[in-house]
Amino acid sequence: KDRESVREAFSKIHGSPVFGSPWDKSSVVLVQEFALGQEYAIDMVCKDGEKKIAAIWKYDKRPANGAPFVYFATQLYDGPDAKLLYDYLSEVLDALDIRWGVSHNEIIVTKDGPRLVEVNNRQHNMDFLPLTMFCIGYNAFD
Repeated sequence: KDRESVREAFSKIHGSPVFGSPWDKSSVVLVQEFALGQEYAIDMVCKDGEKKIAAIWKYDKRPANGAPFVYFATQLYDGPDAKLLYDYLSEVLDALDIRWGVSHNEIIVTKDGPRLVEVNNRQHNMDFLPLTMFCIGYNAFD
């Protein structure tokens, strides 16, 4: 929002306990742009640089309980942003030299274009495997 809110957030995080550790304190804080827009998770598979999308998931996020957003649902997506997501993610994976394996990726499409949230060389979530099989008949491991 503004510099003061950034300072306040930094102060809350810096020196706070690291999740799961009884001893460690946060000594580094990552500050990044707040990307306002529709968020998607894209499960992609690469084989020697050839890329295929296994599934695109659209996040349904809304304000709730005083929080700016809460995840209400995730739904399979095959709409107008699909090509943009594929093209952008292909460039990202090329830039990171990811040529083999599954990846779980998150992108927010803002009014200024796509913004990368996450690239992770793992399946989205193992609970999504049977869901994907039931809904579309294949998954990232096929």
